[in-house]
Amino acid sequence: MPNSKPRLEATICKNIQRQLLAIPGCYVEKRHGGTYTTAGRPDLSGCYRSRRFEMEVKRPGGALTDLQFIELMEWVKAGAVCSVVTSEEEAMAIFHLVQDEKIMQETVADGERITILISRHVILPKKAACHTDFWNVI
Repeated sequence: MPNSKPRLEATICKNIQRQLLAIPGCYVEKRHGGTYTTAGRPDLSGCYRSRRFEMEVKRPGGALTDLQFIELMEWVKAGAVCSVVTSEEEAMAIFHLVQDEKIMQETVADGERITILISRHVILPKKAACHTDFWNVI
């Protein structure tokens, strides 16, 4: 009988990090939460050929906390590609947007516009959809 338990967030995060680190030119690190760290920081922080990305990893059906949402929006305003992912496949789909050379060229020409374009491809849990100021922030 197959195991029907949802995978742990830590397992999904570890797999994503392993896949991204295998890509030449990509570096990603796992942020660990705890007493001595700032609450709300995305789980994975990385860079690919000078393009910054931040990923918050959730189990399927998981939702962002208000602090996580605010932190992601701060990174978006700073020009990072930010996403909330629930699987390795979602993470790689977002990474392919980061990897796309055309997007990187357009980023140099018009950073704000491309940040919005990329953000529209991000999969957000339902709770994030209730933040009506999402597009006003950028």
